[in-house]
Amino acid sequence: MPRILPTFPNRVRIPLDGLWDFTPQDKPTAKPPGRHAERLAVPGVWESSYQHSNHRGFGWYRRSFVVPTAQPVNLRLVFEAVSHTGKVWVDGKFVGEHYGAHTEFEFVLPAVKPGKHEVAVLVDNTFGPHNPFFSPRQDLYMYGGVPRPVYVEILPDQPLANVAVLPRKTKSGWRLDLRHVPRDAKLTLDGQEPDLRRVELWSPTNPRLYTVRVETATDVWQERIGFRTIETRGRQLLLNGKPLVLQGVNRHEFHPDFGPAVPATVHQRDIEILKRLGANFVRGSHYPNDPLFLDLCDESGLLFWEELSHWQPQEADLKTPLFLERSLEQLEEVVTQHQHHPSIILWGMCNELDSHVPAARPVIKALADRFRQLDPTRPVTYASHKVREDLCFEFADVISLNIYPGWYWSSLPDTGKVTQELIAVGVKRGGRKPMILSEFGAAGMDGVRTFETRKWTEDYQVEVLRQIIRAAQQSGIVSGVAIWQYCDVRTSPNQWSNRIREYNNKGIVTEYRQPKQAWYAVQELFRQPWKRVRS
Repeated sequence: MPRILPTFPNRVRIPLDGLWDFTPQDKPTAKPPGRHAERLAVPGVWESSYQHSNHRGFGWYRRSFVVPTAQPVNLRLVFEAVSHTGKVWVDGKFVGEHYGAHTEFEFVLPAVKPGKHEVAVLVDNTFGPHNPFFSPRQDLYMYGGVPRPVYVEILPDQPLANVAVLPRKTKSGWRLDLRHVPRDAKLTLDGQEPDLRRVELWSPTNPRLYTVRVETATDVWQERIGFRTIETRGRQLLLNGKPLVLQGVNRHEFHPDFGPAVPATVHQRDIEILKRLGANFVRGSHYPNDPLFLDLCDESGLLFWEELSHWQPQEADLKTPLFLERSLEQLEEVVTQHQHHPSIILWGMCNELDSHVPAARPVIKALADRFRQLDPTRPVTYASHKVREDLCFEFADVISLNIYPGWYWSSLPDTGKVTQELIAVGVKRGGRKPMILSEFGAAGMDGVRTFETRKWTEDYQVEVLRQIIRAAQQSGIVSGVAIWQYCDVRTSPNQWSNRIREYNNKGIVTEYRQPKQAWYAVQELFRQPWKRVRS
């Protein structure tokens, strides 16, 4: 489903969602096939089809569209995501390609004649050196397909592009930083000339959004923005100058029937469940999220951690130039495409990289520097699972720890004690910075309970979460928690053969969003007070 507010409301948009012709291939042909035997839905992934539920390879998608004009026009062809690589042809001519699975890309098609035209996409979800972000050892399933909307826009003469209107707080008050806004353009805020002396601040309890609009003689651009600040002071996270405590979850964009092509109904339902839980925070693990979900976070006041598409980059990955090259490409896309969302309060660089090896330092430094150059208003972080030996904490504004006492190591009775020890190590190695427990948890099979509190039961999952959350709340150091994870998700069967059902079962709700015991336990824990973190 498209975003809540169209970016270019006056342009004629031709949606390309629906059924596309489809042909799966183990080895790709050089050009689109002449005929296709199947049809698949877009947005969608081919794993939603029973016969392609485990297809690792390539797939051709094709459909036609009509340009409803009397004269040739320039078109903007937009894919909100293709997983993981898409090569695009229009009317049999190759127009370009994109890598990354979770960010938007576009092509401008000049002087397109009226009438019927054809777009074809070769999608690749294979693993190998060409694909530095994703591998079969990851604890998530790498889908293939076109999981987000596709559309064509008719471009006006002198179209607007790359516009940004960003709230900035200065010592003298609020201002709007303008980028790629023509001098003769008309700028309005909620339909009026901007008056920034009395703006309402955006916050989880008052998610006030303003519609900013840029109009020229030929085009209109619009976006929703919120006036809020996020900063660090010593060990504190500050939202609008006030100490902030984050209570939330890690959430994959996943549903068993749709994979990552999550429909709007599921996005909305997830937010309702999280708000009822008492959460104010979501970590978008482990990739840039659907802009529609970010729109809903903006509206509902859920704070969001947006991160790059990284899961446990190893030393060999970090030493590969293509890894950093692709990372910087995606970083720029993410900031450019998502910087207007007030819900985003943290930029995430990596998840569980080999941050204990020297090769990690130049990579993390380069990513942190580029994030700050493009957006100096948000703190940067990365999720470390190497707290005792991490070499990169100096480059982060917030220390984020992925810890699994009581599950991967240590006994259940010692879970709280070990959590306290790891927090102390994080303070010693990370310095006087805010700290988040960015992952922790245990698997709990839905409906499985015992008197003995055994692993894989709901009882065990509850006890692990209880001990870790209470340790964080009572520490006076930790500024927030993100439980692993929101819902059970499909994982890679190759690496994770010990995962029951080929799922990561650490969700506090099932893949169909039914609550486990853990959901109710966390709801009660999130009602408990936190010891104040002092700067």
